[in-house]
Order: sequence, then C-alpha cells, then structure tokens
Amino acid sequence: MRCAKIDDLPHIRDIYDHYVHHSSITFDLTTPPIDSFAQKFESSHVFLLAEQGGVILGYAYANEHRYKAAYQWATESTIYLHKDHLNKKIGGPLYLALLDLLQHLGYLMVLAGITRPNPSSERFHERLGFKKIFSYEDIGYKKGQWHSVDWYRKDLMPPAAQPTRPKRLESLDTEILESILGAHSTSN
Repeated sequence: MRCAKIDDLPHIRDIYDHYVHHSSITFDLTTPPIDSFAQKFESSHVFLLAEQGGVILGYAYANEHRYKAAYQWATESTIYLHKDHLNKKIGGPLYLALLDLLQHLGYLMVLAGITRPNPSSERFHERLGFKKIFSYEDIGYKKGQWHSVDWYRKDLMPPAAQPTRPKRLESLDTEILESILGAHSTSN
C-alpha cells in the first residue's frame, strides 16, 4: 500500500473504466479524460493505492464533500478495486488506512455515497462503522433505469467547540504516514 502518484493515473483510469461501462455504481456515462483524473488527484486529501508486484489492485481517496469553508471537516471517500481483485481482502485494509490518515489529518467525519442496489458495498461500509443517514431516490439515470443513492457517514472523532483546520497530507510526519500504511498493509 502506498500513496498514489501522478504517474499512476492511467492505471487508475483503467480500473474506473470497467465500472463506467459495466455498472451503475458510478454515474459517469463515459470514462473521463486523464486530465479529469489529474484534477481529482490534485484536489484529494488522501489518495492511496493497493499494489502487488507493481500492479495496482485498487485505489481509495477522499476529497471535499462540499466546497464551502464550513464543510472543511467533512470529507467524501471513494474506493474502486480492479475487477479481477474483488473479494480478496484488499478493500478493507485500503479503506482503513484511508480512514486512519483522515483522522490524523483532523477530519471529523467521512461520507460515502452508494448507488442502490449494492449490498456488498453497504455491508462493507457498515462493517467499518458507517451508518446510513439519508437517500436520494431515483436521482441518476443509467443503463435504462433510475438509480437511488444512499449516503453513509462515519464519525472519526467528536466535534470540537473550536475545531482546528484539517492538515494536508504533506504536513503529516513521514513516520506516522509509514506507520499507518504499514499497519494496514497485507501481502499486497
């Protein structure tokens, strides 16, 4: 497990491409161009990869939930695994590392949107302590039908009366970063 680099974006895009064309879990109808992935990468709080033998097995990242200053303590998480590496115990460690890093950076909560139906993602998030907080019914149309999105929330720490601004990943001590990634790394 490691932090993503800009050179990883073509591989990340390839993983995402499968979900664009073969599922409704993303509402993209076409695979975005690489510069769109670069913008997402640059604006993310944390962007992690699971890798084995130089092959990217999956990725998870967190970015702003909303773009107004009062929302800065809430972040939105995303995870995608390569289609050939589902159900191989890669997602849990990857997501847990993401959550730990976000907590160390000072984020108070993480939100995740899950397109219905997706019972495996719902169970995955619930096992990690996420709770369903609301739904957008029939909000996206893809593959000939309307889809609803359930939103889940996980609190990372209690809100402070006077919260300090979340830190950037670059400001995190290298030893802490390596410790968190190492603690959640598997044989991947």
